[in-house]
Order: sequence, then structure tokens, then C-alpha cells
Amino acid sequence: MDRTISQTVGLRKPQRGLGFWNSIAPVLGLFFLAPLTAEYLIGYSSETFTEMLVGLLLLAPTYGGAAIIIRESARRTGRGWPTIILLSLAFGIFMAGLIDHSLFDPSFQITELWHDMPNPTYIPALGISYLDALYFVLGHVIWSISAPIAIIETFVPRSRTVPWLGNLGLAIIRSCISWRPQSSAGG
Repeated sequence: MDRTISQTVGLRKPQRGLGFWNSIAPVLGLFFLAPLTAEYLIGYSSETFTEMLVGLLLLAPTYGGAAIIIRESARRTGRGWPTIILLSLAFGIFMAGLIDHSLFDPSFQITELWHDMPNPTYIPALGISYLDALYFVLGHVIWSISAPIAIIETFVPRSRTVPWLGNLGLAIIRSCISWRPQSSAGG
């Protein structure tokens, strides 16, 4: 019996002929909706429109790129929402713990209300507040990844459970995520 690798490991290929509205448009929508829901719709920011627009463009590779890769990884392997949520949880821990250090930095709180929250929920052995962990990690699971994916997939029911990108598209998204501006200070 001759089986291809995609049949053996359960990988799904993007459907041919999905067209712009069922493949590229959802990718672009997710790329920009993820940072919008993660940072702006939740009410963290009080910036001007221009600052928010620039911030959206700068945050899109981080949040949008991650949302696309998480969604495509789940859909290419034939998996659904449990996998998306589990990968989102890993992303939330990665972002809060390693990227912005919000999980371990007691001065990270951005509102007066948050200034008092870590004290009653602080776990000295871990050096974190479990309430901050809940807010930051689950905030990423819900607002950065899961909600944007659910919203965009709602608009493309025909291609909701299939991959939107081929290998070239994924390579482009990965390069967007790994790209970092070079410092002119030489360090």
C-alpha cells in the first residue's frame, strides 16, 4: 500500500482554489486582528490614533504571526480547538515569561489597580503572582490568539478547518516573526 507522508502523519495540505477571500484575506485579517484584540480592544492603551496605528504595525508580526502559525499548525495536522488553545497557552507563557517579562516583573503593572494585586497572590518559591499569571497568560490565550482565530474563521466557513497557507506562505510568516530591526548603536 503506497501512502504519502501527509497521509501517514495526518498532515493536511491547503485546498487549491480557495481564492483570495477564503485564503489570503483571512490570513491578513488574522495578522492585524490579533494585535488589535490583544492590545487595543481590551483597553490597555491611551495613545493617539497615529501611535496606535504604528503600534499595530509593529505588533502584528508578534501577535498576528503567532496566531497564524498556531492556527496553521493545528489545521495542517487535522486538529481543532483543543490544540489551538494548548498552543495558545504555550504562547502566553512564552510571551509573559520570556518576551515582555510581565510574569516576573512586579513593576510591570500598568494600572493603579494592578499595583496592589500581586501582594495577596504572590508565590515566593516561583517569584510570580498567580493572579498576574492568570491575567497575562490567559489574556494571551484568549485575546491574542483564540478570539482572533475564532472571529476570522467565522467569516470564512468554507475554509474554516483547512490550512490557508502553503509552505511559501508559512515561510513568509516565519520570516516576519523572526525579523528584528538592526540597532545603529552597534551592540
